Amino acid sequence: MGPRQVNVRSQVRQAVGRYGRAISATRLRIAVAGLALAVAGLVTYVLAGSGLIGTAAAAPPGPTHTPVTASPSPGLHTSRPPGHSVASGSPSPHAPSAASSPTVPPTAPAAPGRPSSAARGGGERERHPRCTARCKPHKSVRHPTRTTLVAAPSPATVGGRVTLTATETTASGGHVAGHIHFEADETGIGAPVAVNAAGVASITTTFAAAGTEHLSAEFMPASSAYTGSKGTLSLVVRPVSANVAGVELISVTVPRTGAFTVSIQGGPVQLTPSGSTATGRLPNVTVTDTRNYVPGWSLSGQASRFTYSRTGKSVSGDQLGWVPEVVGSLHDGAKLGRAVAPARPGLGAAPATLAYAPAGCGFGTDVLSANLTLDIPRTSGGHYNGTVTITYVESLPASSDDDQATCESSSGGHKHDA
Repeated sequence: MGPRQVNVRSQVRQAVGRYGRAISATRLRIAVAGLALAVAGLVTYVLAGSGLIGTAAAAPPGPTHTPVTASPSPGLHTSRPPGHSVASGSPSPHAPSAASSPTVPPTAPAAPGRPSSAARGGGERERHPRCTARCKPHKSVRHPTRTTLVAAPSPATVGGRVTLTATETTASGGHVAGHIHFEADETGIGAPVAVNAAGVASITTTFAAAGTEHLSAEFMPASSAYTGSKGTLSLVVRPVSANVAGVELISVTVPRTGAFTVSIQGGPVQLTPSGSTATGRLPNVTVTDTRNYVPGWSLSGQASRFTYSRTGKSVSGDQLGWVPEVVGSLHDGAKLGRAVAPARPGLGAAPATLAYAPAGCGFGTDVLSANLTLDIPRTSGGHYNGTVTITYVESLPASSDDDQATCESSSGGHKHDA
């Protein structure tokens, strides 16, 4: 037995003696665990020095793992049997062997330049530090468009030329650049057509068979900030009778003609006092509209202050009121304005309508007038002079359904198309 083996046995005895003096059961268990670790360490040291086992190669860089060891059962005391020699190379029956020791398989090292899942926290939020639970993916806002489709003539005739016209508009009423693709029963009609500045694109085609053609016009915007849209139309195509050789579309542009004139009968007007009021009649105002596009018209009046030239005293124009009337009858949907009472509110504050005709109405000649009433305030007597200014407007907005119906009925069903 060499000096090294004697030294080992001496250290074992010292450890057994030191830990054997443990009094409490808790210290005894700690002593047993310490003894087992000491024996395992000394055995590894002796075997490595004797050459029976090779020196372990350096572990490659990577995560450090703690070996798993089995702790002795509480209260279990182990001792080496007499005559057992550590130098013999036989492992202790109470010490785990290298072959049977449980180990934890090494974790694969993380790829260079990328932190492991543990370092990242295993979640999407670590990759995006500023993201919170309320983070939502960004969605770009696209503005909607609307496309309408019309055909002329409608209905169409087999073999006849038909013009399809599509108009696109945005939600705000404007237009955006792009192309219109026309289709008939999902079959393309020619190449896509670019829209003009007014959002309009058109194409001309023919149909070879009678029936109903399901047409569509799909708008494809040039800007990704807008969505596309589609307009649809069902067009009836009529057959050609046996004795008709063909159908040709004929169009004509009718020039705008006619004029709008207003004339007033010569004055002045003399109001006749009667108690606290004075009455009279507005001279005839003649309106003549011969414009073939019939844009409508309107007449209004406003009174100035009435002034006594000798004293400089005056009466407000609000003291004058009127009741509009027509000489004869109104034509083509023209209408009289409302009555305005003197002083409540009177004609001085703002113009009041004498007569008007909405767009599409008013063709012809109308003679207008008004009954005037002046409310005389308490003031000194005298001769007061004032004026009523007649103003006309040569066009009005399109008429409502009620106005249009009145216009058609008053003109014997005749309607002026612009």
